[in-house]
Amino acid sequence: MLDNVTLVQLRTFATVARVRNFTHAAEVLGYTPPAVHQQIGKLERALGVLLVKRDQVPMELTREGEAMLPVVVRVLDGLGELAQLSRSVQEDARVTVGGGRSTGVYVLPAILQQYALVAPDAEVDYSVASAEELVERVLTGDLDVAVSSRIIGLIDRQEAARRGLRLVPWMAIRGGLFRLPDWKTAGRPVSVFVAPYADLASTERGLRERFPFLQAHQWRLAALPSTDAVKSALLNGLGLAFATTDAFRAEVRTGAVVQEPSVGPDRFEWAYLLHRDNRLLSLEARSLIAFIASRRHDFSTHEALPPAPRKTPTPRKATEPRKAAATRRP
Repeated sequence: MLDNVTLVQLRTFATVARVRNFTHAAEVLGYTPPAVHQQIGKLERALGVLLVKRDQVPMELTREGEAMLPVVVRVLDGLGELAQLSRSVQEDARVTVGGGRSTGVYVLPAILQQYALVAPDAEVDYSVASAEELVERVLTGDLDVAVSSRIIGLIDRQEAARRGLRLVPWMAIRGGLFRLPDWKTAGRPVSVFVAPYADLASTERGLRERFPFLQAHQWRLAALPSTDAVKSALLNGLGLAFATTDAFRAEVRTGAVVQEPSVGPDRFEWAYLLHRDNRLLSLEARSLIAFIASRRHDFSTHEALPPAPRKTPTPRKATEPRKAAATRRP
């Protein structure tokens, strides 16, 4: 019965079970929705049970599917660990790194350039992807480390630890509201462009609190496909942009874009490092991860993580005699 079960089928089932949506699973895996349905159907026929309730919205697993999911996850985790161990014993220095749509475009490239200067023999395979794809690739061993601000919404620390991963807060990314120097509303409604992964409700509340001048205008949030699309909309004079400070660092420096002053803190979101246990990583991968972690203080637009609280010294007992102060001889 199990001779017809494939890794593709198991990975497809685990992804469908995690996102609870065939279309979303297809986007994460890079398949078409019919291909996802086909892989789930093949797995069900091979196992002789139904795994998914297709008539439920949102989609639910059957009792058999819920029972088999932990086993499938353990199999995939074991294969990912096997892939990591296999790569760690190879003689080359290739390290695979993935970055999110914003952090991976505007922060990580500069860090990797710095790393190339201190480790010129290291081969770094770098790619940019959605947070969903980054988590999936770390879980399957395709990535050594992923860096993104959206990871925390997909997997928490307890779940990461259970699956042999480390989820580490890296840096607080700051953001702001940007405009062209000669921007004027001319009485028209104002569009404030944001990236698609922003929570529109909380973003709108934050904008009202931090930028009171918006109250004098009619404005609306408009989500665009990517941070690059947000930049393009602003630079073409289509409205304002709410984005990370790194996205407009060069334009603000040259005066091509102006950042509006903010009322209150300008922390945008936390970026996280996600990687497998150090024991499963090659020496080169551990070296690069340590380097990336140390660079969180290098960006003037970011705030470092707060230091660990110091231990309160134990008070001296009243009965303990105090040492006499040393006296200096003339």
